[in-house]
Amino acid sequence: MLPHFRRSKALHHIAILACASSLCHADYEPPSDYYDPTEGLSGSALKAALHHIIDDHQVIPYSAPLATDTWEALAVLDADPDTSGNVLLVYTGISASASDTNGNDNPDITDDSWEREHLWARSRGVGNEENAPDYSDLFNLRACSRSVNSSRGNRYFGEPDPFHATDPAIHPPNAPEVWYDYGEGQGGLWEPRPEEKGDIARSLFYMAVRYDGSDAGTVDLELTDTLGVSNTMAILSKLLAWHSADPVDDSERLRNHLIYTQYQGNRNPFIDHPEWVSEIFGEVQSGPPLILSGGVSSLSESDASVTMTVAITEALGEDLVVTLVSSDLDSLNVPSTVTIPAGQLQVSFTADPVADGVTDGNKYVIISAIAEGFSSDFVSTEVLDADILEGSYAIWINEFHYDNAGTDTNEFIEMVVGPQFTGILSDVSVVLYNGNNGSAYDNIALTSFTTGAISNGFQFFYYDFPVNGIQNGPPDGIAIALGTTLLSFISYEGSFTAVNSLATGAHSTDIGVEQDFTTPMNSSLYLTGTGGLSTDLTWAISDGSNTKGQLNTGQILNADSTLAAWLIEQGLGTGDGETDNDGDGIPAALEYALGGSVTIVDTGLWELQTQGDTLILQALCRLEDADMVFIAEQSSNLSNWTSAGVTLADASDQTNLPTGYKRVEASAALGANPLFLRLRVEWP
Repeated sequence: MLPHFRRSKALHHIAILACASSLCHADYEPPSDYYDPTEGLSGSALKAALHHIIDDHQVIPYSAPLATDTWEALAVLDADPDTSGNVLLVYTGISASASDTNGNDNPDITDDSWEREHLWARSRGVGNEENAPDYSDLFNLRACSRSVNSSRGNRYFGEPDPFHATDPAIHPPNAPEVWYDYGEGQGGLWEPRPEEKGDIARSLFYMAVRYDGSDAGTVDLELTDTLGVSNTMAILSKLLAWHSADPVDDSERLRNHLIYTQYQGNRNPFIDHPEWVSEIFGEVQSGPPLILSGGVSSLSESDASVTMTVAITEALGEDLVVTLVSSDLDSLNVPSTVTIPAGQLQVSFTADPVADGVTDGNKYVIISAIAEGFSSDFVSTEVLDADILEGSYAIWINEFHYDNAGTDTNEFIEMVVGPQFTGILSDVSVVLYNGNNGSAYDNIALTSFTTGAISNGFQFFYYDFPVNGIQNGPPDGIAIALGTTLLSFISYEGSFTAVNSLATGAHSTDIGVEQDFTTPMNSSLYLTGTGGLSTDLTWAISDGSNTKGQLNTGQILNADSTLAAWLIEQGLGTGDGETDNDGDGIPAALEYALGGSVTIVDTGLWELQTQGDTLILQALCRLEDADMVFIAEQSSNLSNWTSAGVTLADASDQTNLPTGYKRVEASAALGANPLFLRLRVEWP
């Protein structure tokens, strides 16, 4: 049994550091009989034997106030040998104070504070339960800058192409030696620094052998060259190459030995025996590339098929069968195989979006092309949900604040519910997501929000969070659901796919603006513009103030955004909320949009005039559907109405109209009595 300390955290931390220093020149080799059960084995038999050797390790708590936990272990395992009290951060090599953690009772957290990076990402099959052994396995954890950890998110390990046509690889600003596809257009790839590639590969080889789903709360982990498959990590062929190019060194041997002697009681067999990698996972595949092209960044599930091409650089003397894999066949279907004929360089195929008839949010789909002896290629696309619930765009996140200089305070989320929304408000909830692992971390019912102002039938609600209540990204997200039906899913500082709760499987939409640790305390991200749906408005960032619970700066809400936009185009309203033609205190743009009177008789929506002995009422009417019936009636007392003697027709002038409108004209003869005309609509 390994020692299990129960002292104060400070005293225990000193004890562990003393143990580490005494081992600096120790023999890092395993006991002579540790791997005896593997003698004469290879392939799956060797993998099974190694699993039984390293299985059932002592589980170190992920976080524990009075016992050895992963915070303390990483402070030793990733210690900077040249600077006492510091750790070396993965992906950057930066030396940081071991006490500057993102959590663990650190009162001064910044974007540079370090946290516990899961090399095998938590949304790729690890950490389904916090107490399960895979969640806190020290072979899979590294000290990592908070901001860099978020930038990596759940990306696969691979080598993104800096010359890619639509999403070329770039260096993250917080990790200048790393390459990644910022928009995940190459499938979401992360290429670490050369000197740590082999270390990372061997950690993932360990995870694929250690976890076969037999431990409670875990699943069978597998390595693959195919992206987007549940409970897998990729890209295996790249990991094999990295293992070969970056061999085991003494720092890796020391880390392995410390985990064995001080913490878990098991070892990474691929550090002790690097030759076993090829025995279990195969040889390095170095071949010419497959080239996938023709994909699109996004398409609707109701769109037509997209033609794509898979190509090679030199023609072969025989047919080449290429395996195609879609990570989500329920959203985007591709043939299982295509064949490039002998003597040819390419073959075309179609990717078919699937209209599923279900409101389930947008889906992020990766298509993989794989052939023996060739390097695989990947493209990704976002399949947009075509089954939007009626009224979905009439309820939205309108403003929020999540990050500022110093401790994050005054964080809030504001929602707007428009008059077009037909759902039951008590069934609405807001789910907050951590983009690093795709998991939900908070769920707030709309009934818990505070009721704010109301403007033209649009009701404002807001919810105030405690200090650091909303995560800072990148990226993180906010979803709205009606019961179990997803209505919308936005994110900030990037996009990601949710893995649980009400947005499971949906891909978020990045709003394109963000806050950081320099943002003024009371600022916000907010929607501005004129309209009645979230799709009519544009995200912006304030300069130090917010409008929580009421209209945002430059925001005009009305239920008929098409008409409002047209009126502004005609110069009938400016859309800035300031022009007031008749001096009644109501902006002209808003009066026009709602059909109010600006010049008493001629509003631009209707016109009343006389021609000889005839009174004519001409109105601008929206065509809701083909079954609408317009009825014109007259009255002399505003009580008794009749259509007798009233002529109704489409106006002769139907030019310069907003989409979906027409001019209707009613007329009646003037007489001795007062004459009133009205237009109304009926549906059969």
